[in-house]
Amino acid sequence: MISEYKVIFHPAAVKELAGIEKINAQAIKKAIEKIRNNPQAGIPLKGPWKGFLKYRVRTFRIVYQIKRHCLEVFILRIRNRRDAYRLLP
Repeated sequence: MISEYKVIFHPAAVKELAGIEKINAQAIKKAIEKIRNNPQAGIPLKGPWKGFLKYRVRTFRIVYQIKRHCLEVFILRIRNRRDAYRLLP
């Protein structure tokens, strides 16, 4: 039996999601539900983003990390693909 993961949002990700148009936000929320049920659904990132995964939703990317020891998915970013991988200051 596979346990569902708890989804934890970085405060910036919550703010980013609130600023996205309703139709795209609905698609992103559906994608987050898919990630919660299957955290391995994303594609692993490389370089400075090693340890994170991305999940594509239209022109947006959800950047997240799986914390298996506590069954959590930590969502770091929800941004347009052109800005999704810019490093944090």
